[in-house]
Amino acid sequence: MQRFPDAQLLCVDRDPEVLAIARANLHDFHSRVTFQTGSFADLATHLTASGLSNEVDGILVDLGANSFHFDAARRGFSVLHDGPLDMRFDQRDASRPTAADAVNTLSEVQLAKIFRDFGEERLAKEFAKAIVRQREERGQQFSTTRDLRECIERIANMWRSSPPKGQKALKKRGKIGNTHPATRCFQALRIYVNDELEHVEVRVFQQEDEDESDDDGEDEDGDDSAEATKKRFRLVRRKATKATAEEIATNSRARSARLRCLERVR
Repeated sequence: MQRFPDAQLLCVDRDPEVLAIARANLHDFHSRVTFQTGSFADLATHLTASGLSNEVDGILVDLGANSFHFDAARRGFSVLHDGPLDMRFDQRDASRPTAADAVNTLSEVQLAKIFRDFGEERLAKEFAKAIVRQREERGQQFSTTRDLRECIERIANMWRSSPPKGQKALKKRGKIGNTHPATRCFQALRIYVNDELEHVEVRVFQQEDEDESDDDGEDEDGDDSAEATKKRFRLVRRKATKATAEEIATNSRARSARLRCLERVR
């Protein structure tokens, strides 16, 4: 905004708390910035509501959760902090199920598919089976992040020490890069609860005909989500840009971030 004094910026986020943080950070440019609560999949609607043209020069999409989500235990995103098992980006949306609703109601097959498809979890079936067994045989419901974390930890520890006959022992993945064994399951539930991949597909693959300008789009993600189709976009750079060592030293979470720049083809 400092470099381009004539630029106008529209900030869209499904989480009103995240928008409040952005509003504070961009206070110096308030006359040129508009904020809308909602999904970037509805970009055209937000542009119209803000009185802006549908022709944009660039779009920056920051996929996944915000650092704020993991730091605020009450939001239920973090595997490290005990809090309500929520994970909704917009907690005001009572129509959207929470992560607790998912683990307390979905079948073993459904949970395994979520862990496998959205988390690429090797022990998806085993974790799903343990969750269903705990709630059905033991009559225990999952209401906090701790409930789910401890259930997954028990199974992960069993596989590390004495895997079933014919199966290879699970490597101590929880010790590599300080990654907890429940991290992939938590990520998968977050993506499921917020329908994240659907929002990406709607915005990128179904709405590119909204304007025919030579738009540039930038995509930052920590979860390696959907790839852009080659027929509609070209990669400005073949390799994703990673954070520098200096940035990682000041912000360790930047180590998993990847910046991909796409240009839409006419």
